[in-house]
Amino acid sequence: MLLWHNLNIMNKTDRYSHIISTFILYFVAENGQAASGCSIIPIIDQERHHYQALMLGYNEEQYRFSFMVLFHFDIIQDQIWVQANNSDWDFTDELVEKGVELEDLVVGWLPENARVYADLMNEQAEAKT
Repeated sequence: MLLWHNLNIMNKTDRYSHIISTFILYFVAENGQAASGCSIIPIIDQERHHYQALMLGYNEEQYRFSFMVLFHFDIIQDQIWVQANNSDWDFTDELVEKGVELEDLVVGWLPENARVYADLMNEQAEAKT
């Protein structure tokens, strides 16, 4: 396993790949079996830079089969594009603490003109702390 202190010698894409992979594997280890009976499964494609955590299985609470993407990240041009976050976990601070530059986090599910407002909200939240 790659140690965190070795991340500073990697190029940005490889470093971000390691950070996102570790984040997803940690999430799955902590939440691998959802309360509903579904499993949480990591999908990590480090060659093409696609990373997901899926919830999959028979949902005993809703009496139906469930398939949902909890997280979906892509690394595009040395930036982490958050394509989906269908959880209640705000992981931005955690990723920044692990070495991701805040300006390299892109809210991929928003159109480009709306990302300006998301950046503004982040700046206002930082100013309050």
